[in-house]
Amino acid sequence: ASYRDSAKDVLMHAMVHLLNRKSISHIRLSDILLESGVSKSTFYRNFIDKYELMNYCFSRMMEDSLSGMKQVSYTEKPHAIINVLQSNRQFFLNGLYDLNGEDPLKEYVYDYIYKFYEQQYLLRKDRSRLLTYEKLAVICAAGGFLRILEEWLKRPELLDLTDPEIANLEVDLLPDVLKCVCLQNN
Repeated sequence: ASYRDSAKDVLMHAMVHLLNRKSISHIRLSDILLESGVSKSTFYRNFIDKYELMNYCFSRMMEDSLSGMKQVSYTEKPHAIINVLQSNRQFFLNGLYDLNGEDPLKEYVYDYIYKFYEQQYLLRKDRSRLLTYEKLAVICAAGGFLRILEEWLKRPELLDLTDPEIANLEVDLLPDVLKCVCLQNN
């Protein structure tokens, strides 16, 4: 691994450690630098700000979770997302909302889910872009699944569902226009 990769890994571990203890609103760059032991210039060579670092952490968590799978089926992806969120619950709770009114991790997770739905649909339809009604269905599905995940993270006792049940619920609640295509050959 290159030094750049090593610095990114060190910064990632520092951010995960910090977000397991306090919210993104209360994490300053100086906290990240102290926790990681890297210089300010090294931080800025790798990331624009703490939010980009936080989003990088989520990406790496998902990559690590999916790395053993050759091809991820439509129904396996929700289970992988649930496993990552469950294993890192406090990280996500502390990263989802910023006191400044921005929700960069929430937006990033939404985009991640949206892109997955879109890719699955287009792959099975053998097209390069969604039609308007398909795009609306993908927006609905991604937004709905993200909202379920938020409630599950914040108040799991209210949903009274196991992790696999949450993941299966995501598939069950998929709009019909997506379900008939995405669940083909699964």
